[in-house]
Amino acid sequence: MNWWNRFSTRASLLRSETLALAALVGLMCVGLLLSTLKGVIEKESLLSRLDEEAFVGTEADSVIARELAAFEAQKTDSLPKPKLNFNEATEAELLALPDIGATLADRLVRFRKFKGGRLKSMDELLEVKGVTPERLKRLKEHLETR
Repeated sequence: MNWWNRFSTRASLLRSETLALAALVGLMCVGLLLSTLKGVIEKESLLSRLDEEAFVGTEADSVIARELAAFEAQKTDSLPKPKLNFNEATEAELLALPDIGATLADRLVRFRKFKGGRLKSMDELLEVKGVTPERLKRLKEHLETR
């Protein structure tokens, strides 16, 4: 007789009762294993997040960056900005302007080619999909046609 049979004989349990008891003990072991595994995973994710945060800019660095950005903004605001000639601007130059994304820059370059490579006035840009009168007003601050 093996130890399991001896145990069930001493505890005066039927075969079905010993199988049920074995299933309960097995489920308890699986639950304990899953609980331990969950704790390990949470601990690893917490440690990895702490490691990442150690390399993210600290409060002092962000204050310095904010002050530097404000200084740069003051410095560039005081100088008059030359306007970009739309008829000669590349797609990359248009993309560098505020309020212009990659799609709009591509549309503007293709529109200029469609018009023969030169526009007579900036108001012609209203024909381009995505250029509203408000956006055109903002673009006129940075672009001109010569």
